[in-house]
Amino acid sequence: MERKNCDSYKNNIILIDEPGVYLHANAQKELYSLFKDLTNNYNQIVFTTHSPFMLDNNELQNIRAVIKDENGFSHIYNKITTIPTQNKSTYDTITPLVYAMGMDLNYNIGPNFKKKNVIVEEISDYFYLNAYFNIKKIPKKDKPNIIPSTGADNILPISSILYGWGCEFIILLDQDDKGRRIYDKFNDKNHPFLEKILFVDGNNEKGTNDFEIEDLFSLNDKNKLGLNNSDYDEKKYNYSYLIYNAVLQSELTFEQETIDNFDKLNLVG
Repeated sequence: MERKNCDSYKNNIILIDEPGVYLHANAQKELYSLFKDLTNNYNQIVFTTHSPFMLDNNELQNIRAVIKDENGFSHIYNKITTIPTQNKSTYDTITPLVYAMGMDLNYNIGPNFKKKNVIVEEISDYFYLNAYFNIKKIPKKDKPNIIPSTGADNILPISSILYGWGCEFIILLDQDDKGRRIYDKFNDKNHPFLEKILFVDGNNEKGTNDFEIEDLFSLNDKNKLGLNNSDYDEKKYNYSYLIYNAVLQSELTFEQETIDNFDKLNLVG
């Protein structure tokens, strides 16, 4: 239509159901780019997807989540920050968003030679720390570079690479069984950067009392944000993702007690 220079390739509403099915991940990304090009001619494209490759984390305002309630009725949420976390179908709906963010981090983050690098255990830690930085309005130049290892076993090799490259970094661990096991791995191998480990309770050495990053939040914030919910451990990525984006959209802030607790980690500067 465009080659024939006719008007019908403009001002259309195009509806497509699951366009990414049977396409390779790279082809899905190319298809999404094509859709964006089509919108330049005043077209509106509405498509359904369950694929993280068909989502753009830089354009969250364009995403609408469709969730069925327990009676089988579908509800459309215009903001992902308003999605009811405990709804039964929420997990399937929001998981592509979480995976998309996770893949985006894995492909795009890396060491920063001009900033302090903070290696954390999980993507949820990345979300909580960056939510805190945004609430504090920390300038971009002063924010540390957060590197989620997406697995405790990855922390040691990531640390070795940063050390070899001469990057400034610290390793932020939960004070729990997993965090203490990571500490022991560094200790057993006599790594020269054992002193770079910081537990979220503010200690540089392992203790006996459990303290996780969620414990930096005040009791009121824990209840408000759902961190005490029964399904939190299973769906913490979903919870942390929604919290992070609510902060980005100025729909949420933390209590001063929570902010003070994060301040004590002294990660900025």
